[in-house]
Amino acid sequence: MNNELIMLTKEYLNTIYGLPTVFIDDDSIESWKQKMFDHLPAFIINHLDKEFSVTFNEMETETIYIIKDVFELNFVLIKLEEISKFLVIGPFLTREYSENEILNLLEKKEYQNLDFNLIRGFYISQQKVSLNTVIEMMKICLKKYNNSNSINVVEIDKEFKENPFDNQKNDEHNKQIIDRYDLENAFLMEVKNGDLQAAKKLHERLRTETTNLNIISDSLTHQKNLSIIFNTLLRKTTQDKIKHILNLDYVFWDFMYKIQNEHNVLELYRLRERMVVDYIELIKENNNQHYSLIIRDALDYINNNLNRKLTLKKMADSLHISPNYLSKKFNEEIKVSLSDYINDKRLEKMALLLKTTSYQITEIIYYVGFSDLSYASRLFKEKFDKSPKEYRNNQS
Repeated sequence: MNNELIMLTKEYLNTIYGLPTVFIDDDSIESWKQKMFDHLPAFIINHLDKEFSVTFNEMETETIYIIKDVFELNFVLIKLEEISKFLVIGPFLTREYSENEILNLLEKKEYQNLDFNLIRGFYISQQKVSLNTVIEMMKICLKKYNNSNSINVVEIDKEFKENPFDNQKNDEHNKQIIDRYDLENAFLMEVKNGDLQAAKKLHERLRTETTNLNIISDSLTHQKNLSIIFNTLLRKTTQDKIKHILNLDYVFWDFMYKIQNEHNVLELYRLRERMVVDYIELIKENNNQHYSLIIRDALDYINNNLNRKLTLKKMADSLHISPNYLSKKFNEEIKVSLSDYINDKRLEKMALLLKTTSYQITEIIYYVGFSDLSYASRLFKEKFDKSPKEYRNNQS
């Protein structure tokens, strides 16, 4: 049994599609109702036992159960042999509902007293996901979980007379998913190797194939969720290659901030492209394999001591070389002076803190290692074409 596979699938459905996913370890309808209090309003929970005549203890493993209640909410239920007894996915809708359709539901005698605005708000807030998508994903998961090639699909109270998920189509879809996973692994490997051009090409292929398969909708919520996962994957992939974890953490949270504050789907696409570039650049900066050992040590020293007073003499003494030799080597390999490089790194860190914290500007300037407020402000405006205050205000 592969319990981790179930857990990963559960998290995937929850994160990518925003679907509620809960484990039930009791076969009574009451246990389910208790778990649903976080996902359903009380007026729907009160009807659960009226809607479902089949209880959990009548379910079988290697079977996916589909429930559609009178409110046209969809649930997918699976009985597990390990972890907990049952996994419940939902509620979710498969499409948008018009106000007239919602009113038709309320015209049913039993629901006439329900507040229309409450119902409408609930329907707007529900995730809209293809039932086929959820079932296909769970079939792949259960085949591996149960080590079985045969997974049944049953609608509560009525078995499908004809299985709507044609076996041949399933096989083709399974192959597409496996191919996509292989492509994802190849992409992450190129990121880890620091090959920007190869990673860009594979990322574009991933984006194209995901779009063609209609796996992720173009809704802002889904694209934000996808961007969060993409950022997390890149961080975890990069982590093994990074010596100074703080630098990685800055990049990660900078992207999280940008995702949170982005309201345009196209810009989220571009942001993910930027992630590929920045994480690979971070790997290159930290590895610095093309630099001499002295310069790699110098860069490490700067990264670790950026918020302290850095002088050429202090750095040279730490590296056990002469100041003149360090200055000469640094200019030869980095192509900028040591002082310009340090200032640039401090300005980048300053910009990040202005965007992601509420610290006073003077506090940030001193924190990143500058000792002169006016000097730091002047350098900042030269680099970003805005004063620190203007830059912060522009982010809000």
